[in-house]
Amino acid sequence: MKDDEKRAPQGLIDSQDRIAQDLACVKCRQNLLSRQLNDDCPACGHPILDSVFGDYLIRQTTASVMRLADAVRVVVYGAAVLGGLIGLAVISAITQGQDFARALDAAFNLLLAGGLIFPLVAIVGVILLRPPRPAAYYKAHYLNPRRLRRWALVLVPLVALAATGTYYNSTVMADLGKVLWVVIPSAVFLRCVERLMCDLPNFKLARLAFGVFVGVLLFGVACFAVMLLRMASRADPDYQGALVAVTLITLVGALALGIVGFNLLLRVGWALTEAAR
Repeated sequence: MKDDEKRAPQGLIDSQDRIAQDLACVKCRQNLLSRQLNDDCPACGHPILDSVFGDYLIRQTTASVMRLADAVRVVVYGAAVLGGLIGLAVISAITQGQDFARALDAAFNLLLAGGLIFPLVAIVGVILLRPPRPAAYYKAHYLNPRRLRRWALVLVPLVALAATGTYYNSTVMADLGKVLWVVIPSAVFLRCVERLMCDLPNFKLARLAFGVFVGVLLFGVACFAVMLLRMASRADPDYQGALVAVTLITLVGALALGIVGFNLLLRVGWALTEAAR
């Protein structure tokens, strides 16, 4: 990318971080004059920052888009190997167990163990799929006072709740921490894929990525429910039936989610390859 493409044109942004000249949205061509730099386009919701600094896929070369396709393939290979190992371990635990409830419990433990490793694949995917941006972009996007205040309003109560929960029941908070570690990196990666497909544009795959994103969140809720039912069943055996049912639903849901997610990654890789031609 040339140097003059790495920064906003001179005079485009005023001292209040507003668009001071006529500027078309890179997605829908809406005029963004007088809009705040950190807002979204009022017509299509596309970030105005992308229109100022240049949308990644619109301004990139064929080779750059092809590198994105290669990055997706790296994630596909990692997900295939790890997912295959987890699937075989779970199926083996279910089929070889003599007691069905214990077999499901062992299968869930294996699924959770694999889930604790999978975020490493997701983090690699996030890094590889993040478009290179100029320093001015990150400064405007992440270090503006309004965004920092917004994050403070969210993080301070969450930290206080986490500290309180850990004080009263550290076991539950430890289980919640495991679930968040499994869910958050994968959810962030899927949002990156969704955004990438919107920029391509391929809105069908963007909607599929959002659907898998929702599925990952539901999977996290189901995992936490299994953990809570495990603790409840130790105190009251009447919860054993509910534990078996929820564990089975979670395992089946994880299998379906893995198949759909893998199919999504394959299709994203193909879409990027076709866009590069």
